[in-house]
Amino acid sequence: MAKNVYFSGGTASEQRLVEDLIIESLKIYGHDVYYLPREIVKEDDLFTEDVLSKFDENYMIEMYISNYEGFEGDGSLLTKFGVRITDEATFIVAKRRWEDLIASSNNLVSNFRPNEGDVIYLPLTEQLFQIKFVEHEKPFRQLDAIQTYGLVAELMEYSGERLETGVEEIDKITREIGYSQVLYLEDGGTGNFEFHELVTSTSKTATATATLVGSSVGSVTVTNNGSGYTTTPLVKFSAPQATGGTQATGTATLVSDRVVNITVTDFGSGYTSAPTVTLDYSPEETNAKVTRFDTTNKELELIDIDGKFTDGDTIVGLTSGAAWTINTFSSIENENDPEAENDYFEVEADKILDWTETNPFGEYGDMGVF
Repeated sequence: MAKNVYFSGGTASEQRLVEDLIIESLKIYGHDVYYLPREIVKEDDLFTEDVLSKFDENYMIEMYISNYEGFEGDGSLLTKFGVRITDEATFIVAKRRWEDLIASSNNLVSNFRPNEGDVIYLPLTEQLFQIKFVEHEKPFRQLDAIQTYGLVAELMEYSGERLETGVEEIDKITREIGYSQVLYLEDGGTGNFEFHELVTSTSKTATATATLVGSSVGSVTVTNNGSGYTTTPLVKFSAPQATGGTQATGTATLVSDRVVNITVTDFGSGYTSAPTVTLDYSPEETNAKVTRFDTTNKELELIDIDGKFTDGDTIVGLTSGAAWTINTFSSIENENDPEAENDYFEVEADKILDWTETNPFGEYGDMGVF
């Protein structure tokens, strides 16, 4: 038979009462969390994906975690790229509370409901969870109204997003787990680097001068060690001025990425003036992406670094045109995480897998094993 027309799905006052009870329950049994709306700084127009994101707002709100026995998801997975943690949680938030506290944010893609891509910080475990799906039909329209949202979230995989929420326990995550490098700059730079712009640094080319003893090269003095050398450059001397003379030769010595000494291997002859000393190639450029520029403390934080920065290099912003020199007292060699155990894992993993016999992750490298 048809639905009884004398009974409705609930009056406005009944819907409000149920909603009030739900909000009260969430305040009793829930947890205080921070809701971080995502601001898309740059979007990939081809795939309509966010390339660069930052989180600069925070809203404290109560949410109930429905996974009472622990996080769900696939847990910790051992892949060929390392250990991947895929903990998943479902957060229940009251619709009215979200609209009152968060819906006015300018960062939201849609202010009608929570957005996929936004982040929830759970102080209980000090972890960030990124919203993957918003469930708005469970329970199924009690009294013909939606009282709660179910936010299915997965442990966030940090990939260079900028956290500037104003909450120290959240913002410090960038410094602790971010794959970034902080450069300390000298005074006298020009311009301000823009967030997520590309920067480049051309390392300095080494220079040297030769001293004559008679008509031959007696010694070579390195006047600038240069920087950014990945292989030892070939040393070249200009030709002797006198007819019949022989050209001097020499070799360079590198320490790290710098030329520290040039040894004369053939002193040559027929020079009436000191020859010009040159190196056969220039060091490569180093490129990176800006995540923070502190003009007060002259700190430049970079990610996606391709190459190696060296003290004394000049960094130029490809968009802003800003140009600053790395201070000679910088700490760019320091690791972000002093407790990192990458080397330990590498050594211990070699004891578990015998790569000489088979490759457990595929057939490549097993061509000679039958």
